[in-house]
Amino acid sequence: MPYLPDFEAQPRRSLKAEAERRARTLYLQRLAELRELAAPLALLDQDTAALAGLGLQLDPGAIGLARERVGSGGALRAVVRLYTGGHFACPKQAQHWLDALAGLGYAYVAQDDRPPFPTVLLRKGLLHVRIDLPRPAVQTSAAGAERSAA
Repeated sequence: MPYLPDFEAQPRRSLKAEAERRARTLYLQRLAELRELAAPLALLDQDTAALAGLGLQLDPGAIGLARERVGSGGALRAVVRLYTGGHFACPKQAQHWLDALAGLGYAYVAQDDRPPFPTVLLRKGLLHVRIDLPRPAVQTSAAGAERSAA
């Protein structure tokens, strides 16, 4: 007869223990994400003073990791993802960010209009940044990129 695992019910953990386990897991995942983003964030850090001079602040809690295939190579790259729902709730604010980044030398790479949030991928050297846009700003982002290319 083949081995059958023991299906006895495991003792139930308390809600506090489960909440602590979940918090510890999220903490360790965030630290791993930040370790992978160390080099891209060092590049982005060079532009934070210029962005602050334009009245734009990067929230460290709103920075995440996106792994994407960018460029001609097939390897996955670490792309800085700016979760900017609060900043980009206003199309004018979104355009201000796009214009500021274009003024700092970021080039428009691609736009993704898939739900739930449209995004724009920008590039400066080896640094790739993906930012969220509100629906009305999607049409203006390509125009802003064309202005920055000119």
